[in-house]
Amino acid sequence: MATRPIERVIQESAYQVFRWSGLAAGDVGEPLNQGYQFAERTIQVLGTLDGATVAIEGSFDGVTWAPLSDPQGNALSGINSLRIEAVQDVPRLLRPALTGGGASTSVTVYLGGRRTIR
Repeated sequence: MATRPIERVIQESAYQVFRWSGLAAGDVGEPLNQGYQFAERTIQVLGTLDGATVAIEGSFDGVTWAPLSDPQGNALSGINSLRIEAVQDVPRLLRPALTGGGASTSVTVYLGGRRTIR
């Protein structure tokens, strides 16, 4: 299990995009400590899952992690296909985590966040 770094790939005044790339079976992403700034958060899962499932997790203390949910209340813990999902919950920290998967698992997770401009 490795912790994959996060990188900011787009930074505009009201919108930012972050990326975790090269996630393999058992990997987690470096926690994003800015997700709470965004009024809207959306993730996209890309790559080769090879049997892996992706969870989008949140934490307030950086030790205990739990799956976040989409606006309909569905846990973002069993993502087993390439797709885009909205993130409802607003924890202090947010990260992707992979479970399962084979030797060819290589996943990229994007998180886009839109700030409310006043």
